[in-house]
Amino acid sequence: GEAGEREAAEVQRMHVRVTELRPTWEDGHFWLGSFHDRQLRLALDAASRDQVEVPAKTPGAMSCPSKRIVGGKEKARKKFDAHAAHLGPIIRSYGQALRRGSMHAPSALPRVVTLWLDYADQLARVEAGELPAAEAQHNVRAPEDAMAELIKGLPLRSWLPCVAQLVSRTCHRHQRTRDMLLLLLSRLLAEYPQQLVWAVMPVALAKVSERKQTGEKIVTAAKQRLLGTPILEVLRSSHKLIEQLRKVCNDEAIDKAIKKVSLKTRWPALHRMTNLSLVVPLYSNLTPAEVDGGGAAGSPFSPNAPTIASWGDSVEVMGSLQRPKKVAILGSDGVKYDFLCKPKDDLRKDARMMDFMTTVNRLLQKSSNCRRRRLAVQCYAVTPIDTECGLIEWVPHMVQLRSVIKGYWDVLKMGFSHSAIKARYNPVAQQQGSRRRQGLAELIRQLMGELPPVLQHWFVEKFGEPSSWFEARLAFTRSMALMSMIGFAVGLGDRHLENILIHSTSGSIMHVDFACLFDQGLNLATPEQVPFRLTQNLVHAMGMSGAEGVFQRVSELALEQLRENREALLNVL
Repeated sequence: GEAGEREAAEVQRMHVRVTELRPTWEDGHFWLGSFHDRQLRLALDAASRDQVEVPAKTPGAMSCPSKRIVGGKEKARKKFDAHAAHLGPIIRSYGQALRRGSMHAPSALPRVVTLWLDYADQLARVEAGELPAAEAQHNVRAPEDAMAELIKGLPLRSWLPCVAQLVSRTCHRHQRTRDMLLLLLSRLLAEYPQQLVWAVMPVALAKVSERKQTGEKIVTAAKQRLLGTPILEVLRSSHKLIEQLRKVCNDEAIDKAIKKVSLKTRWPALHRMTNLSLVVPLYSNLTPAEVDGGGAAGSPFSPNAPTIASWGDSVEVMGSLQRPKKVAILGSDGVKYDFLCKPKDDLRKDARMMDFMTTVNRLLQKSSNCRRRRLAVQCYAVTPIDTECGLIEWVPHMVQLRSVIKGYWDVLKMGFSHSAIKARYNPVAQQQGSRRRQGLAELIRQLMGELPPVLQHWFVEKFGEPSSWFEARLAFTRSMALMSMIGFAVGLGDRHLENILIHSTSGSIMHVDFACLFDQGLNLATPEQVPFRLTQNLVHAMGMSGAEGVFQRVSELALEQLRENREALLNVL
């Protein structure tokens, strides 16, 4: 109401006064931006209402206002009006904070990019006549002008965490927004070509013609900036390299009985590509360091990052359905790095989850309780080189929990057979109502007795010293709790024991395959009802306190960080 508007105006005046008194203070500008952001959310909530009150025209009926239904077009116009009114101040205030420091960059910059691109979508629909125009008092170009100013004034390295977000929208339907994206990405590619070719060059090789043309424009603009410099060769060689890696991924002519092939014989063009200036696509090489202070000093990437020197000749062909191939790259540092060339799988979702978990790790480092417990997610590089294939970094010393557990069952002569279990399950599953529930519960109890927990024995065998055994068990429990809470937050399913790996020298766990996100498991033939995996093998490996000791405390800390930073994390997704 009117009182609320007066109060908001007074709060805004105080925020503005703070920025006037201390114009160099990063926090003052950030909280002014947060205030405008909150006002936008309130305006969008109001614009989403299905009904609005209509004041009565006669004095006697003022206390009984009527209501009317709000149509879809009117809602859309109100939302566009809200963005047009508030987005310019949001971008300017957040931008002023970003120019003065990096403390709030993980939350402010992805939020700015998200709001800008969403608003540009609405603006394109208005210009096309699909949505009604905004009210006359709003300057619909103000948010775009503020964004153009921010792109021009912010150090390039500040945009690096948003590269995936920017690349995904290169075919934006609004022309000015597309031009701004092209300019920003070409500047970034020219500034950091060794790292960003892995993100940008696949766009220039896309199968969709519009996306390919936009990618080619970005690469051409970057080449023009690099004319006369030796680093220009990076862009030329990366084009050929990604084409050859796609051929490796999508080669389906290998006989199923063959487990290893020669790279030199089967893909000679790739084998001849040696001494390249591209960095090896490791997580540590492609993830920019956090900005300290104002944001311009220092390089976000290590100057000593290994580049591609040559290729291993032996390529291992995996036995799974998609037949991925394990390829070895010999780095300029003399170390061999293994990668999985995975076909028939859209890895962009996995790549976004790595961005999400990178943000989680940075947030955990800012919490003293989490930092003291060394809480961190094990991340790895996921590099999509097409919509249906890509490279996955092979993390050394990782083994599947399934192979560990089944290995002990085999040694102890405890028969584990999928077909035998299914033969016992099918008759029970065909029953109805309470008989089915009771039968399934009894079958599970029987199987838990026949196949007891054995993972705890692996820790005793691998870590003979009491102190190392304790540290490994602690690392296992903490990492299990952290990933369980992250999985719960994003609705991660398909957590069978081939998708959970354990580090053979530290005991910490790592999850792979993030295709089943956002509660998609609920739509399976047998819906996944549990929020995360916590079976008896995992609980027994945590020690005598089970899930009620370290696991519970770390789960609480992880959920606390996810909840407190939900806006920053949502912007990443």
